[in-house]
Amino acid sequence: MKSMVIRKMLSTILTVLLCLMILLLSGLRLLGWIPLAVLSGSMEPQYPVGSLIFVRPVAAEDVKLGDPITFYMADGRTLATHRVTQVDEASQSFKTKGDANAVEDQGTVSFDRLVGSPQFCVPLAGYVSILAGSAQGKMILGAALLVLVLLAFLPGRLMKTNASKRK
Repeated sequence: MKSMVIRKMLSTILTVLLCLMILLLSGLRLLGWIPLAVLSGSMEPQYPVGSLIFVRPVAAEDVKLGDPITFYMADGRTLATHRVTQVDEASQSFKTKGDANAVEDQGTVSFDRLVGSPQFCVPLAGYVSILAGSAQGKMILGAALLVLVLLAFLPGRLMKTNASKRK
């Protein structure tokens, strides 16, 4: 009986946490914020590998020296987050550097490649985001969700069945 109560509490807590995470991600996306997984250590320790950063769109004129920014690299597809080391209004570009890198990035980031500015970071959540994006990960997360639902609802039904058999 005691283990069933603990199991029910644990499944309820996990379900609530999952719902809160879904609401957080959905709500921030509705506000235009972009969740991105951190794949390299160039911005450690502020943004550790495996973290999930939430990037809010900002105008280039609002970016100040020392601000971290997320931008498209020269290939136009790859995103990076580095710190602004120089703002050049004349050429409409930023010079950037990763916090953990010894030297500044080569070239500049034109204002039109700016995506936004990271607002906060959730350590380790990037791994979950990466996993959820893969076919294998979707199956794993779906199975985990199914187990949570079963843990939340099945023990109560089993208890009712056992109680009715005893009568």
